[in-house]
Amino acid sequence: PIKRAMSNSAAMIICSSFVGAIYKNATLASHGISITESLKIAACIIPTAFIGGYIGGHSMHILPKKVVRAVFIVVVLLSAIKMLTVQPGV
Repeated sequence: PIKRAMSNSAAMIICSSFVGAIYKNATLASHGISITESLKIAACIIPTAFIGGYIGGHSMHILPKKVVRAVFIVVVLLSAIKMLTVQPGV
């Protein structure tokens, strides 16, 4: 069911973003970014992630299942395309 798929997706995003954040912060020096700059970026991103999560979760219960399914498919496809086309090491 779509609600279970979205819940599983959210759980995977939380886990992968945690691992990604740890890795990125561990390699900041090689990218020329200080811890202070990283925290400033995080301070900008975290509130918008919470707002987006709230809107998405709320919309899932309001919108028809077909609309939610279509949006979910488009987002997953765009994410897959982006991951497959990104240049390694950039």
